[in-house]
Amino acid sequence: MLLFRVLILLATVALAGLAGLSLSLPVELGVVPTAEEAESLRHLSAALLAAAAALVSLPGLRWPRLGLAVLGVSGLSLLLSLRPAPAFVHRPPDLILITLDTVRADAFSFVNGDVPAANTPQLTALAARGLVFRQAFSPAAITGPAHASLLSGLHPLTHGILLNGAPLPADLPWVPERLQEAGWYTEAWVSAAILEPSLGFGRGFSRYDSIFEDRLTAALPLWPAPERTGFSRPGAQTVAAALAAPRPADQKVFTWIHLYDAHWPYTPSQAAAQAEGLESNAALEPKGLSLVLNVQSAWSDAEQQRGRALYRAEVADVDAHVGEILAAAPQAAIVVVGDHGESLGEHGYLFNHGKLAFAPDTHVPLILSGPQLAPAVRDEVVDTTDVAATLLALAGLPAPAEMASRSLLSPQPPRPQLSVTLSEGESDSTFGSLSSVVMRESARSLGGSREHPIAAYQRAADPRELVPVAADGDDELRQSLESILAAEVSTIESSAEMEDALRALGYLE
Repeated sequence: MLLFRVLILLATVALAGLAGLSLSLPVELGVVPTAEEAESLRHLSAALLAAAAALVSLPGLRWPRLGLAVLGVSGLSLLLSLRPAPAFVHRPPDLILITLDTVRADAFSFVNGDVPAANTPQLTALAARGLVFRQAFSPAAITGPAHASLLSGLHPLTHGILLNGAPLPADLPWVPERLQEAGWYTEAWVSAAILEPSLGFGRGFSRYDSIFEDRLTAALPLWPAPERTGFSRPGAQTVAAALAAPRPADQKVFTWIHLYDAHWPYTPSQAAAQAEGLESNAALEPKGLSLVLNVQSAWSDAEQQRGRALYRAEVADVDAHVGEILAAAPQAAIVVVGDHGESLGEHGYLFNHGKLAFAPDTHVPLILSGPQLAPAVRDEVVDTTDVAATLLALAGLPAPAEMASRSLLSPQPPRPQLSVTLSEGESDSTFGSLSSVVMRESARSLGGSREHPIAAYQRAADPRELVPVAADGDDELRQSLESILAAEVSTIESSAEMEDALRALGYLE
């Protein structure tokens, strides 16, 4: 009888321990539980511990001190679990950040460009009633560093994140954390493993959803997990999950939704492909290593034209997803911004990004909209690091002193904008060199890469920064940019698991 009771005790305590672990485990799997979900788990844990205490407290047990200890722990757990849970209801967010992965600014008709624009009625309508920045540039041309700057307000050369898969510094100023400290409920719904919460992107979020249908579906650490085969999800799934989620009724809500669809391989919906005059939405067939290495020579002119049309169709699908979000939250303050662009053959670089800092890779859409914002178009050069302070300003909060970010709600004095990219092949090192650097001020750019000498570009006549022009009097600045390209910069090494994700997404060979 005693042995039976001891076995029951051990099993009950083990179950209670698993219930307790499950409070923190979802963070590792890619989602922070809501307060309501956490409350249910606490109740379960407390109930199991109470059952264990009852078992060990029965007469005849040889270890009464153990019984008293378990009873004390279970009592404390019960007291903690009895705290009232906040009421969750289906309600729209108050402040929404929508980041469009791999979407270049000139894919939209409301940005001055010299390439065919995609069919984007939702974002075009938002631009007509919002505040549009037609000269917004990202400081980085890849997802991780760009988002680190968007939410920290710091340049990549300051925060040190120059690679996808690199973990964020623990002391990095972070907009979600600032909002959470001010009493906001913060949630994120991301579409690619580049933004895993384990890298630090989940800091400051009450809920962080990056669980995709084909990976990490195990609920407890002792259960076998399926093989990690998927590292992104369609925007339709991300948006559906975000719109279906309950939110606290008594807190302001900040929601970040990340859409990854425009990233290679371009596999748009059949309807979007047909709208671009394509009979099929099938992606182009890979040609050797040209996909991974971004080599243009393997593709015929017809294939390149088809690829560009598929890309426009992907952007049209992203626009439809944004339309669903806007329809569900008509009174929310909205920030829509691209994290970086996409080269479609410019400078000999095709269907990818991250190697060059020129406009195709770093010129991004940026729209602000909300009940208190008057429609306007602004043409000054702005950096997407300023999105951080702008989000805080929309929430009625000041930007912390350690942020270099400035609110875009009112015009700011002009300042140079700097975009950089890291050299390829540096992902296994904590130090590397830059492959491209471009500085912009007013309507002029000065920059280059390891394959392109530092030169000047006039963006009004050459918005894609393709044709270098004479740059009299820029010798000192040119030398400064050349020294930046030649300098060794500090980076942060990514984990082996994250390198698997980068390889699956085509960032590594």
